[in-house]
Amino acid sequence: NRLGRHAHARAVYVHAPPPKRRGRGSRGGQESESWPVYGEEPKRVLARLQEACPDGDGVVDLPPARVAKVLGDPHEDRDRAPEVLLGILWEWTKTTARPYGEAPVEPYFSGIRGADYSVSLIWRVHVPEAGQRLWPRASDREAVDVSIREVREALQDDEDIHRLAPDGVTVESTPVADLQPGDQIVLAADRGRLDRFGWNPDASGLVMDASLPEQGLSLDGTAIRRLCGVEVTPQLEIALGEDEADELDQSDRDKAVAEILDALQAAESPPGWGDGEWDAFTHALRPVVERPRREVARLRVEASEPQRPGSDFGSENDELSLTPEAVELDKHGQAVGAMARIIAERIGLPSTLVEVVERAGALHDIGKADDRFQRWLDPERQRDALMAKSTTAHHRWEATRAASGWPRGGRHEDLSARLVREWLARNPSWSDSEHRDLLVHLVISHHGNGRPLVTPVDDGTAAQVSAVVDGVHVEAPADLALADWDQPRRFRKLNERYGPWGLALLEAIVRLADWRVSAGAGVTRGAAR
Repeated sequence: NRLGRHAHARAVYVHAPPPKRRGRGSRGGQESESWPVYGEEPKRVLARLQEACPDGDGVVDLPPARVAKVLGDPHEDRDRAPEVLLGILWEWTKTTARPYGEAPVEPYFSGIRGADYSVSLIWRVHVPEAGQRLWPRASDREAVDVSIREVREALQDDEDIHRLAPDGVTVESTPVADLQPGDQIVLAADRGRLDRFGWNPDASGLVMDASLPEQGLSLDGTAIRRLCGVEVTPQLEIALGEDEADELDQSDRDKAVAEILDALQAAESPPGWGDGEWDAFTHALRPVVERPRREVARLRVEASEPQRPGSDFGSENDELSLTPEAVELDKHGQAVGAMARIIAERIGLPSTLVEVVERAGALHDIGKADDRFQRWLDPERQRDALMAKSTTAHHRWEATRAASGWPRGGRHEDLSARLVREWLARNPSWSDSEHRDLLVHLVISHHGNGRPLVTPVDDGTAAQVSAVVDGVHVEAPADLALADWDQPRRFRKLNERYGPWGLALLEAIVRLADWRVSAGAGVTRGAAR
């Protein structure tokens, strides 16, 4: 209650257990007592608070004068931290493309002496080639954090290491010496280096691929041999249409898939799989091959859902446009604008900024009005209205993109920002130059791009994209090979005005409003429900 707005100064302390993770943080299935960033401090704080209320009522009298007495002095030995120079901060701020050689953040959290320079490792039966996308997507619960020094020593004989690019999905190859703190490394499951207690550089046994049970099976001969020792290469060639005769019909492919499933169900349970888990997994696999672009073909388990990106950044295929129900473009924009306004008002933004984030939310997807994007969302042209979301099956998403003519990797928010700039050009009296720049930036950055640039892609279309904004018809070039070279200037200027944290906060309002509405949250009478 530091602003004196309430008649009381009550606070609730919620103690959450540390996250479960494989490896050093969880030995033999035991609970970890260390939290990310905070170490064991939360455990000590809870114990102190419990000691301070001997009556067991859970209420602690904690005025400022008693904080030191109740919680005690800090336990950690304060270390020196490096200075946050403006040049370093600026490199961190450019999140669209991670600058090579950027300064590690660990010393700023843990001090120069206490910084833990670590990398994250996951083990998979299928390790994609460089440039391919990882499936299933990486998750924290399968990862093990290990000191980068230990990893370099353990893998020093490897020519190249497979790690995830900044988008968290695409695999890239790098020499061991070029590993950086925070890298996510993908190791083959038969590479070892993990036992039941966690990281062990001397372990050589097969490591369970913890991503498979909830998602499905990679249709790759090497991956299946690693997993259960079964050889199904001839059946895979037929199921995936790789037979040299190329005279296969669908019944031949279906028969090959059935033979693969029979072989898997007859195989012994791989190491790490519990009693009945392997049998349940193999019988739950759907006999339908999915083949997304730049990803391994696979069979999904029944009741599994396509994994969405952990964030909207890096979703090069606009997978966030896939929803259980189709949504009209105008209605989606209105709902996101209203939700953005609610969030902005509740965190206390001034009215001028509230208006900007509301309008950014309302206009963020107008670039989807592009004819090609509409053909992608609605291939059969079943609806008269422009659409914002599609019910297209996930495994058909790439094929419908190619058929629509939308360029691979193209960003609809780039077109949205062009239309917003055209509308601003026709409305010179709308707000001041700072808020006009902010409006464009919040639209172009609502999927994490434009910090500082949206990368152009191969296109070359001569078509225009058009929309109606506040009753004004606006048009802009639809060629996604064109770059907005004003965006880096705009981005830097806004960082200088609002600060890196302040600008990120404004971006987060629009992005979170979009997420909530896309997830089904409704807005009525100015309130979220």
